[in-house]
Amino acid sequence: MLSSFSLSNAKDTSIRPLVTLAAYPSMLKMRNLVDSLSGAHVLRKDYKTLLKTAPALSIASTELLEMTYSSHNTKKVESYRSHRDELGRLVVEYVSAAGKFDSAAVLELASRLRMQCDSVVVSLLPVSWRSFDHLRVTVFEAFGQPPIADDQSVLATGLARVKKRLNSFVKSSPPLQISKSLADLIPAEKRVFTSLVAKMTLSLGAKDLPKFKLQATELNARMMNFSLSYLQ
Repeated sequence: MLSSFSLSNAKDTSIRPLVTLAAYPSMLKMRNLVDSLSGAHVLRKDYKTLLKTAPALSIASTELLEMTYSSHNTKKVESYRSHRDELGRLVVEYVSAAGKFDSAAVLELASRLRMQCDSVVVSLLPVSWRSFDHLRVTVFEAFGQPPIADDQSVLATGLARVKKRLNSFVKSSPPLQISKSLADLIPAEKRVFTSLVAKMTLSLGAKDLPKFKLQATELNARMMNFSLSYLQ
């Protein structure tokens, strides 16, 4: 299963974070609450604020448990569920401690909640693959900002940079966070990228700029689709 592609996908080739925390309102709500606990209130030992935040945390935890999260990458889903469940357990402890007015326990749990919340956030965000990230940015910088240049020397320079990054990506191994079932498909994806760049080289050599630009647009879109299919 190669990542899907159509020229309609190629209309948006902007380089941007594929997923941010804003895509998960329940997690964002929880993160903001936890941030409020682990800031000045903890440093000042503001027990009144720490204790009264417990009901809001309980509600946010319930909403987080109800939040739907899906990914092609089963490892990411498993990681998210594991970290989310541990965060939920800590919230239960926190609410219990607050109900008993156990200030010392609440203070200690506030710090643990922050660390666990960070783990949940990391599990939601796209997997980082350095060589691919470099390739994607280079492709965008060279060919992703329309209108694509008509100067062959400029295009040739950009293509040379893309080839260098592509070579590094092809030689690299998938991050461990990518499940084996997906990782097994990546060599075929790399061959598609390599073949497309080879076609771009031929088009540029033949001075067929319309064809080259179409292929460059396709390459940008395939970068986006790869991220969506394997890293998100």
